[in-house]
Amino acid sequence: MGAAAYLKQLEELDLTDGFWDVALPAALETTSLSSPYFQTYIASQVASGARGFLSKAITVATMRQQSGDIHHLVPKDYLQKNGFPDRGDYNQVANFALTETSINVSISNRSPADYMSLVDGQIADGDLRLGEIVDALDLERNLAENAIPDGFRSVDAVAFPDFLVERRQLMAAAVRHYYDRL
Repeated sequence: MGAAAYLKQLEELDLTDGFWDVALPAALETTSLSSPYFQTYIASQVASGARGFLSKAITVATMRQQSGDIHHLVPKDYLQKNGFPDRGDYNQVANFALTETSINVSISNRSPADYMSLVDGQIADGDLRLGEIVDALDLERNLAENAIPDGFRSVDAVAFPDFLVERRQLMAAAVRHYYDRL
């Protein structure tokens, strides 16, 4: 059996829908930034040219090479004050996105509803408050590039566990898309 045939056999045995839909999202339930699953998700963003969370132009690739922050989508301080004192909850990789330092600092400990309302406001009036996105379609593209689920604006402490589940599924789908393009 040649290498290509052997690889095809491994793919058929291991990379089933069960892997992509169940095993990979479960493997993303980790706090390790060095997890090969999280790093593969980041590689998928680099390969697709994804921009950082709420960035108009700065890509994940640029932030990986130079400087960018790992941002808690639902901020750690907000979660700690609302019933999530365990690092294993708020430091899951599904709660992380690469973003520009200035955006991370501006978000601070605001809930998604609070900081996304700033972005929505700047889309409405063009007055920059958080990042530089001023177009609703561009914002939706940015959220998709970062595997941010619909309804993110309403994620609070109660909805946080469901948000993590949905985001892990979207991250796994991004990895699958990346793998299929190799």
